[in-house]
Amino acid sequence: MRKTFIAAALITVLGLAFGGYWFWSAELLRTGLRDWREARTAEGYRIEHGEPVLNGFPARLVAHLHAPHISTPEGWRWQGDIAQLEADLFAPGHLSLTLNGQQELAALSGESVRQVDRFASRDAALTIELAPDGQPWAGTGRLAGYQLSGGARALLRGNSLTFDFQRASIGSNGETVTDFETSLRQVDLSRVAVAPLGERLHALDLRGRLVAWPRVLDASAVRVPWGSFEGRVDIDHLDLRWPPLDLSASGSIGLDEERRPSGRLETWWRDLPGFLEALAASGFVDPQALAPLKAALLLLPQRAGADGRTERLVPISLEEGRLFVGPLEIGQLSPFP
Repeated sequence: MRKTFIAAALITVLGLAFGGYWFWSAELLRTGLRDWREARTAEGYRIEHGEPVLNGFPARLVAHLHAPHISTPEGWRWQGDIAQLEADLFAPGHLSLTLNGQQELAALSGESVRQVDRFASRDAALTIELAPDGQPWAGTGRLAGYQLSGGARALLRGNSLTFDFQRASIGSNGETVTDFETSLRQVDLSRVAVAPLGERLHALDLRGRLVAWPRVLDASAVRVPWGSFEGRVDIDHLDLRWPPLDLSASGSIGLDEERRPSGRLETWWRDLPGFLEALAASGFVDPQALAPLKAALLLLPQRAGADGRTERLVPISLEEGRLFVGPLEIGQLSPFP
């Protein structure tokens, strides 16, 4: 009887203590949101949202914000249906931000005439995991029925977009390695596509990693400046179906010291003869040169693809501001701003 009483008393005390901890954490989160909003408002931001609704007791702390709206002094604006901030009370320091429902990101642009560029999605489910340092370390997302507009003009529309990323490791030189994967399906590009490319991108699948170095430059290491970014993108797998383009690729791309694209891609084309015919039909290739070009394709390495079609290897190099397809230089590369 005595042992039962002691056990019940201990459970009651622990329950009260943990309940107090949850409500103290909830008030801390509510106060933190208010302080953050006031601090950003003082910096010129405009932040609006409904009164936070807190739940998740006992193991989680979840704040639901309805109709969030954030405008920056630089002219960016984001608004959505619901934003959810979640913390695991057993893993302090790690937060997740989830956005659901309709989302819209807009920005003012233009010189003499200010126009609004928008990226909107009919439905979205986005989750970002934040590390204790406040930086994103993992995320996943799905967008359905999205549209990119420039002013009053719709530039592209897509059925679905998905992505995943995770900050995988810190290298021996301090570089951060982030694995990523993304896919696009059925993107309408009829308003922006230029022949010979078609008006619809059927599919794009991309998997690789972003390797970013610290901002401190080391003259003994090869580092790629890109505004606030130094690093490269390693592409493990790219698969693109945008008629007449039908290819897969892998390689690595960064920027050189003058911020020009630099790297190498190994591309395997599934219908290279058809692409050459499309170039000729669009006036990019002399029709009389078509037969010799097709004959030259026989010299390229080839393999049987997963679908049984013949794939031909075409190496693409970006070096010192020049673009090479195989040994042929076909264009100049401009620096990124």
